[in-house]
Amino acid sequence: MLRNLFALNLVFLFLFVAGCPGSGGSSGPAIETDAGDAVESDADGESDLSNDGTLPDPDGGCVPVCDNKECGSDSCGGQCGICTEGAQCVNSKCVEESIPCEELAECYPHICDADTGKCGPCTTDDQCSQGGGVCDEQAGLCEECVEDNDCGEFEECQNNGCVELPCPASPCPDGLVCDESNAVCVECVIVDDCPPNYTCEANLCIAPATCDSSKDCADDEVCFKDEGICVECVEDADCADGWRCSEAHECYEVHFCDSDKDCKDYDMVCDKELGECVDCLSDLDCADDHYCEGAACLDDVCDQDAEWPACLDNAVGACSENGAVFVVISQCLPEEFCVEAECVPWLCPPGESGCSGDVAYECKDDGSGYVWEEECAAAEAACSAGECKEVVCEMGVTYCLDPLTLVHCLENGTDFDTTPCGDGEFCQDDEGLCAPWVCEPGVPECDGGAAVTCDEFGSGWGTTTDCEALGQVCAAGECVDCDPQCGNKECGEDACGGVCGVCADDEVCTGAGSCLGVNCAGECSGQTAAALTCGLDLCYPTEVGSAEVVAPLGDNISTSWQVEANWGNAGNDLQPKNGPTFVVLSTGNLSNPEHNDNLPPGNASMGDPFTNATAHDVIQAKLTLSAPIGVTGFSVDFLFTSAEFTGTNQPYNDKFYLVLNAPQTTGGEGKVINYVECVNPQVYTAFEEGGVAYCYLGAIADLEEDPPQTKLGGTGFQTSTGWMRTVWPIQAGETFTLNFHLQDTNDGLYDTAIALDNFQWLSGAIAAGTNKL
Repeated sequence: MLRNLFALNLVFLFLFVAGCPGSGGSSGPAIETDAGDAVESDADGESDLSNDGTLPDPDGGCVPVCDNKECGSDSCGGQCGICTEGAQCVNSKCVEESIPCEELAECYPHICDADTGKCGPCTTDDQCSQGGGVCDEQAGLCEECVEDNDCGEFEECQNNGCVELPCPASPCPDGLVCDESNAVCVECVIVDDCPPNYTCEANLCIAPATCDSSKDCADDEVCFKDEGICVECVEDADCADGWRCSEAHECYEVHFCDSDKDCKDYDMVCDKELGECVDCLSDLDCADDHYCEGAACLDDVCDQDAEWPACLDNAVGACSENGAVFVVISQCLPEEFCVEAECVPWLCPPGESGCSGDVAYECKDDGSGYVWEEECAAAEAACSAGECKEVVCEMGVTYCLDPLTLVHCLENGTDFDTTPCGDGEFCQDDEGLCAPWVCEPGVPECDGGAAVTCDEFGSGWGTTTDCEALGQVCAAGECVDCDPQCGNKECGEDACGGVCGVCADDEVCTGAGSCLGVNCAGECSGQTAAALTCGLDLCYPTEVGSAEVVAPLGDNISTSWQVEANWGNAGNDLQPKNGPTFVVLSTGNLSNPEHNDNLPPGNASMGDPFTNATAHDVIQAKLTLSAPIGVTGFSVDFLFTSAEFTGTNQPYNDKFYLVLNAPQTTGGEGKVINYVECVNPQVYTAFEEGGVAYCYLGAIADLEEDPPQTKLGGTGFQTSTGWMRTVWPIQAGETFTLNFHLQDTNDGLYDTAIALDNFQWLSGAIAAGTNKL
């Protein structure tokens, strides 16, 4: 037993000596250099390093090793490089560890160490992923790739960059083939790579020559005149004996036979009726994935061994036994998709984004499901148009954004639209609607014995003063000492909060305080004189001498004027300002939305009555009136619109003249009274007075609303001046005429229209002029 233990110790001793430096053995252990690089001992057990730690070359010298090193030992006792101050050598790379950082971009290709807040080497791929790279752990740098798996399909990693592999390792684009000898994609390598009748030259498919006859073709070609190209053959006679012409116009050799033995060398079978070798006579002569048709083996259309029925091209079908035909059992409807051999309805509209309740989604292209879904409620949002959006209002609720703007909350409360209230309206918050003014903004009135002033929005009374507490009375919205000041007034308010008198039931009190008989209770619409006076609110038979609408040029104006309760869409701003109806005149067909008419029968013209232009398509509403006792003036409201609004088109300045002719007021001459101070006198001026430029109401007077505010929906016109008012003095008892004259200027195209309403007699001081309401 002692002998055995001694022998075992000898074995251990031998193994220990064999493993020591300088001992025998097939190889020696690695020896560390001063830079930490490991160098293997040679086969004799001797280290490749010299006694001073350098790497000798075969000739006795030292070969420095600095490949891809920025710093560290060169294995010959020297250095590959020295890092600058503030950097240190890590894995043979200089790393700027002292640079403070917050994100990867500040250090790349190094990384920003989250623990130290400084640039440093990477150790994991995750640290480099934000920059689109992976970590080369040996170098401590972020790179595009370290190994081939880091690159895409058909790419490999070279020098830390992904490089696309040449063909055939990488497939060629459609229409190209691989020239494997040069590893490049080309049009063709052999002629079979090209379409029929093309040739392959220098890797390019060359189209056949064009021809009118065979004289135009090469000696070994003929002209296929149906397509005008040179081909090898058109008929069998064009080929050598024993050859025939194929449908591709190429000659092919015919192999004659008496039995299948004669065809074996060609991998064909014998058609004994023809006495020729052919590809096949039945499906059995073809490979499993081919079928026989026309003596040729063709690729199967479908795999007859697969599980049928199945879906193909949005249809349910089955494969024929030989794989030659996909038989449609049922074609899915346009709003169905095929799944597991069954047509089922779309789950969602293909390719669209949408909402399913409160879930946003994007639908797959075949309608079979969702590319993605998002539960909006989880983000305290709601689904709208396929997106999760913030809820900003209560769905379906209408409310006031401010005293002049109405807001309606839309789908799911994620959006809303706003509507400005119209002229004469304010936003009534408790009702959620635009309501008519309770009072005229800023106007003082009397509320019993109190003087009140309407607020700036017309929504109610603002300031209130108790006149009675002051020992006064309220008159015209002011606290005053009582003085009725009725004068010649028969009716209307006095200056002390009372009335000067009351008119009879069949009379109306005018603004001048006169009681006039009323006859507007009858015909108030249409195209009659009664309708015309009613539309203008001239309901006083004793003051109206005549009323008519005329065409001075003899045009047919039956479609160019109307007295009505609304022009265009219901709810627009073209509704009566007063009374049941108003008057509309046009230089064309009112119902034509294009408003580009010449009034029939032709393009007649006359001189413009107040300029040197030419007037076309003229229409006039003419009235003869008598001013009542106590009247000092009158007013009339109108709105002017035109398809001729251009801003600078001087020759086609369509106009509306309101012409007054009165013995005393105008000296028996016609005078235009609805002129205005020019907005752009350098573009258009009608006349000057007292150093001021004035313009007639016309298409280039720059009076149209921009942007449009007055709603004209349903009329075909886009914008207008909005409602305006002309005020003018007249002498009581004076008989005069008013002519509402409308014309196209210098041509009969691009029509113009006016709306007329709310004629009023006035008393007191008159401020003559025309202004927007």
